Amino acid sequence: MLLQQPVIEVAGWVGPTIAISLVIIAAAFAVMALVVLLLGKGVATAAHKSTESLQKLYEELVPAMKSLTQRLNEDLVPAMKSMGQMAEDGRALAETIRHEVGETAGTTRRLRARIESGSERLAERLEHLEAVYDLVEEELTEAALDLTATVKTLRSGAGWFGRLRRLLGGRRRRR
Repeated sequence: MLLQQPVIEVAGWVGPTIAISLVIIAAAFAVMALVVLLLGKGVATAAHKSTESLQKLYEELVPAMKSLTQRLNEDLVPAMKSMGQMAEDGRALAETIRHEVGETAGTTRRLRARIESGSERLAERLEHLEAVYDLVEEELTEAALDLTATVKTLRSGAGWFGRLRRLLGGRRRRR
């Protein structure tokens, strides 16, 4: 069946045109490959330069970092030990303060209990003292009244005694 198909005649210019097109396409691919190669070479050169500059920077930084690390060890290690000692001292001080506050609170509780019992005893004694003062006041008032009565009696008796003495011829006083 394939043999039976009619043969198509192609124009004479089509073959050379296709060949020229293929050459142009191949040249375009060759140019693209050349551009990619040139770009790759530029990237490789830039990467190489970057690597070299990073290597130089690394070589400069390593001694500086070693020096810095050494200085930090020399400065920070004693500082850290000192801070650790200060923290330990702070803990000891806090424990001492906590103990002293507890002792002070206990002393304050005992003192407050003694003050309360003492104030109760003082209140009782003040009540007794007030009763004693009332009793003394009554006794003094009675004694003063008795003394006044006695003096009045003596004065009135002395007046009678004086008259009797005058009658009997006693001495007179001079004024």
